[in-house]
Amino acid sequence: IIDKPKFCFFNYLLPSPQPSLLLRKQCLSLRELSQPHRERESFHASDTAASMKTGSGVCPQPHCPLLPTRPKPMPLNYTDSHCHLDWFDDPAAITAEAQAAGVARIVIAATTRAHWADVARCAVLPGVYASYGLHPLYQDEHQDDDLHALESQIQNQPTVAIGECGLDFLNGDSAAQRATFAAQIDIARRYQLPLLLHARKSLDAVLHLLKRGGNPRFIIHSLDRKS
Repeated sequence: IIDKPKFCFFNYLLPSPQPSLLLRKQCLSLRELSQPHRERESFHASDTAASMKTGSGVCPQPHCPLLPTRPKPMPLNYTDSHCHLDWFDDPAAITAEAQAAGVARIVIAATTRAHWADVARCAVLPGVYASYGLHPLYQDEHQDDDLHALESQIQNQPTVAIGECGLDFLNGDSAAQRATFAAQIDIARRYQLPLLLHARKSLDAVLHLLKRGGNPRFIIHSLDRKS
């Protein structure tokens, strides 16, 4: 094989100066199967020996039909963990477009009690999941009984998380936001659900309340801490 190489099958499998006897026999029995290699008589044994000595394991003869091909890449399979699909006119079309692009799962983060019904309707679509919560930016719209309604909602509707919730101190600290957020942390802890968090100019306060609430699981966005 070294004197008159037909292919470097053994070099691919065993990049060493001395191929095993078994691989020598495999090369002898397979070399006549490769028509392209029979047509490449200009290739010299010294090139094969040099390739074997470096241990590169790279076939010096291109398009070798005996070498294994590289496996095809796996298809994309992303999860959009924070989406407001209920805000769009045609959520079914958007879901189909996203799934065609490789987004296999979409989690809708609700913002107010008034939008929970829209979220529930979107969640019947394949690959779409609901998260119910009270967003801090809409604190003035939240009612006193919304937290009780939230607990009833997750008891009666499939739910994968609590949120979108958190704190937004863009216009200053808010005791009402803190109270609403703390209550949602408690609901998430009792029902063993993660939180979809919003934190703007409030990251320290958010982390403090999470720690006090038992450190539940969460996904966070909109943070702007300089560190």
